[in-house]
Amino acid sequence: MSTTLLPLKSGALNPDITAALVGTEGTPSSVNPFVTTSDTRMLGLGGLGGVMAVTELGHGGNGNYDLNGTNTYTGLTLAGSIYTVDALTILRANNLTIRTSIVLKTAGSPLHVLGTLTLEGTAIISDDGTDGSGTVAGEGAAANLLPTSTTGNTFFGGLDGSTGKTTAVNGASGQASSSIVICGGLGGTGGIGSYLGSTATGGISYTSPPTLAEHYHGELLYLLMAGRADIGTARGYLVGGAGGGSGGNKIGSGSGTLSSGSGGGGGGVLPVWCSVLNASASCVIRANGGNAGNAIYGTPGGNAGSGGGGGGGGGVVMLKAGSVTSNTLPTIEAKGGNGGNAQSVGAGFGNGGDGGVGGKVICILGNYAGSVPTMTTTGGLGGIGNGTGNSNGAAGTTGSLNAFKAM
Repeated sequence: MSTTLLPLKSGALNPDITAALVGTEGTPSSVNPFVTTSDTRMLGLGGLGGVMAVTELGHGGNGNYDLNGTNTYTGLTLAGSIYTVDALTILRANNLTIRTSIVLKTAGSPLHVLGTLTLEGTAIISDDGTDGSGTVAGEGAAANLLPTSTTGNTFFGGLDGSTGKTTAVNGASGQASSSIVICGGLGGTGGIGSYLGSTATGGISYTSPPTLAEHYHGELLYLLMAGRADIGTARGYLVGGAGGGSGGNKIGSGSGTLSSGSGGGGGGVLPVWCSVLNASASCVIRANGGNAGNAIYGTPGGNAGSGGGGGGGGGVVMLKAGSVTSNTLPTIEAKGGNGGNAQSVGAGFGNGGDGGVGGKVICILGNYAGSVPTMTTTGGLGGIGNGTGNSNGAAGTTGSLNAFKAM
């Protein structure tokens, strides 16, 4: 094993090297290869600082953003007080400021902030699934980059809920495929619909794709960067929450306008990385599942019952900051959506839809000695049943991971 001697300056050890060995200051250079705490990439994260600079903080090449409801920027669409990241756009900011009452919808884009992320007042960063409405299914949080057969770097959002039923059929499962891995929560099961002892089952959340087991943040970080994970002999694309199933629908004579509720959309995957975080405690970073649609009762008729839809599963939020200057943190949410309410007529009855399962929250901070942030991964509420013999939907369970680490 060979040893490389560092150059001496004026017959003594380079003072920068001495300072670096102490670990308090110093200037890394070709003479002094030590990375010290005066290097802005470190920011209190120890050995993780250099990794953040390369893989998480980005290059800041998109410049500075001041989202105030008036300023416009390439790659962002502004509608009222809501900015939405355009498809195929990855936001790599130098500094990013979101003013009070402004919402930034990431639409599947990870947020890389080389400098300071400032969240004022009631600012919101969101990658929620949308609510179902009647028979119209909620949409999963949008995917920013579409998958290909050979490459990763695919940031999915959530999965769509299932459309409510207008004929006498069973409910359908939340939309999915066998080539995905669910990182967040599963969607809720739709409620049953019944009349005169004839029952249509509610759609269940799609359970065939594997769900991501609990991981340390470093492993999950790698998966988020790669966009894909191994599932046996194949590669699976990462998504946030699963969509909710639709309710079952049973219709008697003259009751053709009774329809089951639709499923809510799943929350997305929302990584937020910044060197410095300056946030108000009333701000929110979230990837919640959408609420389910209620069963619809129209023209009166014979005996019929329709179930409510299932809520969308909560997504995944990862907040990682090198330093927190405000000594306060925003609320972080990955909640499941609420189940939909049932409807019935005559001797029919319907069950409420189940709430979606909560997702995952991971928060890793450097140079922070404040209180633990409010991190909510609760499941959604069950919907309300209707008619004699009905039952309310079950509440979704709490998400499986709610991790906080201050360094």
